[in-house]
Parts: sequence; C-alpha cells; structure tokens
Amino acid sequence: MASGNVDFSKYKVENLKKYLSDGGIQLSDRGKGKRRAEFYELCQSAAEMKQQKLEVVESFDRVLQEKLQTNEGLLPNPDTLRSWSHNFASIPEFIFADLYSYLVGKDDYSVENFRSFKSLHGYKLFHDGHVEDLQCCRLENKPFAYFQFKVKPAEWAKTEDGQSTYNGFFILKSIAEVYMAYCPCKGGRDGACKHVTAALFDLPSMVSSNLTNTCTSEKCLWKRRNRNSDYAIWLEDLNIVKAEFGKEENFI
Repeated sequence: MASGNVDFSKYKVENLKKYLSDGGIQLSDRGKGKRRAEFYELCQSAAEMKQQKLEVVESFDRVLQEKLQTNEGLLPNPDTLRSWSHNFASIPEFIFADLYSYLVGKDDYSVENFRSFKSLHGYKLFHDGHVEDLQCCRLENKPFAYFQFKVKPAEWAKTEDGQSTYNGFFILKSIAEVYMAYCPCKGGRDGACKHVTAALFDLPSMVSSNLTNTCTSEKCLWKRRNRNSDYAIWLEDLNIVKAEFGKEENFI
C-alpha cells in the first residue's frame, strides 16, 4: 500500500493491520485488542514517517549535487567512473595531519578526542581490518582523486540494507585535502562517520607502514589489512597488541 497522503478512514481493521505489517511494524499480542481508532492513528504516523524518510533521501541527492560542484565545473558521480585501481602510485601525499584537519570540527570529532584517536570507533575499525577494499581513480585534467571503499560493519554481519559491507567514497584534492566524503550508513551523510574514518586511516597507513612500497619507488598497491580473528584460541597462542598509528605493532 502506498504511503504519504493515504485516507485510512475507509480501511477495515484487518487492512490497517496489514498496512502496519507490510511496513515492518510488528504488533504484540495486546495489539489484537486495539480499537480501530488506535490502528488508524498508528497508520497515519507510519505514513508520515515514510514520507519524511523519502524527503531525506531526496535532500541528500541535492546535497551530493552541490558538493560535486566546483569552480572547474561539476565533478562526475563516482557511480559513473570505471577506471578504478589498487595502484596508488600517483595519488596525493595524504598524511595523518590531513585526516585530522578534515575531521576536527565535525560532529563527534574534536581536538580533545583526537588526542586519544586510538579510541575512536573509526580507528578501531581500521586497526581490526574491517576495511575490505580501497580503490582509487584519478580524473583526467582535474586536480581530484576519487577513492571508493568497502568497510565491514563493526557488530552486525549485514548493513541496514542487507549488504555485507558499507560501500562509500571520498574525494581528495591535489593538495591532499579531503574535498568530500560519503557513506550509505545512517551517520554518513556529513562524510565523517566511522566507516569513512576507517578508510581515511587506511590510506596513509598503507603507504607509511611496511605493507607496501612507497609512492616514490615502484608501484604502490593497496593490500588488505589482516582482520583480527574472533575465533577462540589457546592461551599460549594469544598475542596482546598495543596499537599505534604509523608504527609497527608492539607485542605486550
């Protein structure tokens, strides 16, 4: 049944229950005793919530269009790009200071909590190997580099829309400044969610650590970081690691 401007006054109780059920609203056993007026009110509220959700999606499409607009014209939507690669040899030199400059001032990020950035959810996702994939794409004759990422959810096996990873992107300027970012998770609209943060941490670590060659020598290829195992192991095989960004892991 359609949401929005629906006249529920003509619906029978059974149809009102079906509308709520089709919308994913579960009713308890006590719901059998509800009066028709109560079902009517629930359906009206559910329809308004769906309408508001649609407006948010449309609003983001407009925001994305605005963010892709530059002084040099409109940047392409990342979904239209095809030349994605794991070769990062020609990317801007993105370092921790660039990540810091981008995130500080956004919601949930401040100078104070960045002093202990290893406790950030985004850093933990990066350190635990939740970044499943990271690819780049350089635009011809434009000072922008696109990066698309796949980040595994922290706690659930699937994302809200049933996917195995959150598939988002961010764009760097030639001076390694983050121009914009996006993640399809609930908090990814401002481009500063924990999944974007994990991908941003992964980029400088990929070059500065010994996982790859440096960008000034041979090809700089992205490699997936080993993910921490959730399986039980023997106590004598347990390694307790102190995570430090940009340094080799110190075993305690």
